[in-house]
Amino acid sequence: MAGERAPSIVVVLPFEVSPGRSELEAAAAELRNAIVARLKKLSGLAVVAASSLAGVERTGNSAEICALLGADWLIEGGVKGYRDSLQLSILMTRARDRAYVWGGLFGVEPTELERLSERASDEVWDEIRRRMEE
Repeated sequence: MAGERAPSIVVVLPFEVSPGRSELEAAAAELRNAIVARLKKLSGLAVVAASSLAGVERTGNSAEICALLGADWLIEGGVKGYRDSLQLSILMTRARDRAYVWGGLFGVEPTELERLSERASDEVWDEIRRRMEE
């Protein structure tokens, strides 16, 4: 329809984990899935996640992935585990030029994964919503 804006597109890549810490894979997937689920509730935003990236991830780097998908933003992250804490880092960049948009660093005790998921997904939601309103 005339006057309607096309939805914005965000690509959320799988979160990396500390080398040699395969036990953190489940936590990384859970954190990423919480962010994806929260963003999917945002009107006017199309979220591209793992199931949509089958085969595309192997074709090149994240800039190429975003270009193929026509994405506006890219969200990447990583999970590190320490003896008594988990740390999640998130980086949001503008897809067309990989310019830094926002970053967050979150840390909790390993037993507080749900709290970490809520906090991180709330902050990513707020940042994407703010960018969509610009």
